[in-house]
Amino acid sequence: MRTMSYPASTQSNISGPGGPAAEPVSVVMPVRNEERHLAESVRSVLGQDYPGELEVVLAVGPSRDRGLLVRTFLLRDARVRQ
Repeated sequence: MRTMSYPASTQSNISGPGGPAAEPVSVVMPVRNEERHLAESVRSVLGQDYPGELEVVLAVGPSRDRGLLVRTFLLRDARVRQ
């Protein structure tokens, strides 16, 4: 299991004055033969108005469609991981 890390400036806000800050969130999306819907799905998650750190993990399984679309997201947005 991978643990998300966040900047030291954020760590002080987790239990500091003014109440707790938003916890970092990982969204894991299983991907298999989802070329037609993948772009919209990833954009929807990344477009959320969440105040904390957000990452999208694409869990890619064996697919019959183009897996290159996943690589496109990996290059475009640092919050997307595989």
